[in-house]
Amino acid sequence: MENSKVILFLVVAIVITKITTFYVDNVRYSYKCETPLHDALHTRLPNLRRYGRYIDIVPILLAVAVLYLYIYEHLDQELIRDAIIFFSIILIFRAILYSATILPSSFCMKGIKNIAVGGCHDCICSGHTILTLLLAYVLYQHNPQYQTALMVYCILSSLFIIATRSHYTIDVLISYIVVYAFLKDDSTP
Repeated sequence: MENSKVILFLVVAIVITKITTFYVDNVRYSYKCETPLHDALHTRLPNLRRYGRYIDIVPILLAVAVLYLYIYEHLDQELIRDAIIFFSIILIFRAILYSATILPSSFCMKGIKNIAVGGCHDCICSGHTILTLLLAYVLYQHNPQYQTALMVYCILSSLFIIATRSHYTIDVLISYIVVYAFLKDDSTP
């Protein structure tokens, strides 16, 4: 797939996601006084809800590293292209999942919307986690010596996403499974 088609596919996936998020949050499911689901890690991790706007930084840090390596160390363009294609497909899959099963928001309160990217009910699965894992995979493929640091970063960022109540634990775990399934399938000869 040539680069312009890959970028167009990503734009279409983002538009589909945004339309679905708007539809789920504003048309199909108007806010009612809802109680978040019980989540084992929400009860065990400190409540960092006030830092929820910072979860967008989690994948951005890795994206900056990928961009730097692409510009200065000639990061494999095919690797980046494949990650963009995977991310686009997963975004569309994610839109289907969270429009099929609308979970009560774990972070939007009456009159308070999500400040970070995303909607109140785009729970299953976590787009921030998916993007973080895909970017970490690109960085790992470029330089495997950073495997441990990337694994620690992904785990800590996942815990941060859960602690901010931006996602339920199941959203993050499903993200790991989905990304693993895509990457495992790609790595077979």
